Amino acid sequence: KRCIKEELGEEIEMKDVLFLMFGVRLDNLLPQALGMVRLKSKSSDISSVKAKDGWEGRNFFEDFTISNLKRYFEESYLISDTAKLTILLALIHEYGLENIERKFKS
Repeated sequence: KRCIKEELGEEIEMKDVLFLMFGVRLDNLLPQALGMVRLKSKSSDISSVKAKDGWEGRNFFEDFTISNLKRYFEESYLISDTAKLTILLALIHEYGLENIERKFKS
């Protein structure tokens, strides 16, 4: 909660947080918790937030739709495999595996 308040300037409640997967990264053996947070802000508002490192507004300035996020898997972007996995898990959670497969094939 503190990070979202500091980085994006938005208060959230724990009901807004959904953990999608827990695991261990094999390259460094560090634990990973992958998840998503529902924000009240629109993606267009996030870019104007002055986060300490500015990362949020640069990388994922997209509305959360299959069509918008599909391109992160098709084009070479500087996002990690962990970020791609998190996006994929969040899309599957929201839209269902069948819908994701259909959109990714089209």
